[in-house]
Amino acid sequence: MTQVAAPAAGPAPAAAAPRPAVPRRRRRGRAAPYLFVLPALLLFAAFKLYPIGWSFLLSLHRTVGGAETFVGADNYLRLAEDPLLWTALRNTLVILVVQVPLMLALATGLAVALDSTLLRGARSSGSASSCRWSPASSRTASSSPSCSTRTTAWSTGCSGASAPTRCRG
Repeated sequence: MTQVAAPAAGPAPAAAAPRPAVPRRRRRGRAAPYLFVLPALLLFAAFKLYPIGWSFLLSLHRTVGGAETFVGADNYLRLAEDPLLWTALRNTLVILVVQVPLMLALATGLAVALDSTLLRGARSSGSASSCRWSPASSRTASSSPSCSTRTTAWSTGCSGASAPTRCRG
């Protein structure tokens, strides 16, 4: 048999030192961000969360002739059996899958075409021919201002005017 030595008896380890009290000024500073966000949270709760919750509670009741009866999930079961719901969901899915990507592609293509170098010099009527907003590092005033000269502050791109103007060529 082997003998195991008993731990040496010595002074007990000291308890952890108490943490210094946090000054009031620092504690108050921790609440400031929450106080700044509080008005937005209250408005969100009042105009979003409360109506959603109230609508859910109303959906669990049936009102006939002013008399309200609790029906639980019966309204949701009837809704799931309604063929009109499934038609509406299918139509919504078609719009989501077909129309949204198509419109994004067309809008992107039109934006690229209007920004291309081929159309920059061309004259056309409407807003497509007006000067683009750009960093003024790309625009300067000259004797014949045009959209192709460059500077360093934000401008409309023509003659450094503060209001949007048309390019004069």
